[in-house]
Amino acid sequence: MNVEQYNDYVVENWNRSGSGKQRSDLEHLAIMSLGLPGEAGEVTEHIKKFIRDGRPVGKDFALECGDCLHYLVRVANRFGYTLQDIIDMNVEKLDARYGTPK
Repeated sequence: MNVEQYNDYVVENWNRSGSGKQRSDLEHLAIMSLGLPGEAGEVTEHIKKFIRDGRPVGKDFALECGDCLHYLVRVANRFGYTLQDIIDMNVEKLDARYGTPK
């Protein structure tokens, strides 16, 4: 699945899951915005346990990263940006900051 397909999948999945029903736009934004740091916290838990206990970082870590991506796409879409837009703008910003990689 490419970036554009993933973006469309996330939007469709949100609507299909029932999460899109009977809530105001503001409530949707709150759910998406609060979901993102919640999932990021789960990612950092895996990193903490890796550092503290030497626990391997595996598939569960990657799945939590995917949850972060899901909420990020939803929040970005809410404000008119696709995942591809976010990637392109981030690359442009980093190139301006650090120079284009060779």
